[in-house]
Amino acid sequence: MNQQYHHHRTGPQGMVPEQASIKDRLSNFSWIPAAIRYFYVFLFTYTGFSKLQDIGSFAKGFRKVPFFAGHAELIGWGIPILELMLAMGMILPFVKVQKWSLRISVALMGIFTIYLFLMITLVKDKLCHCGGVIGSLGWTQHLVLNLIIIGLGLWAARKKN
Repeated sequence: MNQQYHHHRTGPQGMVPEQASIKDRLSNFSWIPAAIRYFYVFLFTYTGFSKLQDIGSFAKGFRKVPFFAGHAELIGWGIPILELMLAMGMILPFVKVQKWSLRISVALMGIFTIYLFLMITLVKDKLCHCGGVIGSLGWTQHLVLNLIIIGLGLWAARKKN
């Protein structure tokens, strides 16, 4: 960043760097990848805790899907715990952990979206295992929301900060 210098108002005490204005900081959009990461933190914390609050019905839902029936308990506990671990990883003060946690979160959203797409196109009795308000969305709305979240996550994961 190119710093400009000006004389201090109290006299010839030397030169001090001029602070970048809030407008300058916001105009370069460098805050957007972090905002997207924090959105993922919120999303995975919210849905993870929602699933854990109703773990019985969350795991029971997977028992109804033939491919997952034998692993319903593992999946039922594993997904919300993974979501919460990823959310924690994205706020730890280690940049590499934050980046990998975001990348894995985006991949997990991709898996959720593939599952959702298969449910919409192949299954008569559709089952949504999402936690909280997200589970109340319509199928098309849910798919569009997931695709937007994945797109934002992919973009943010490619940025340096």
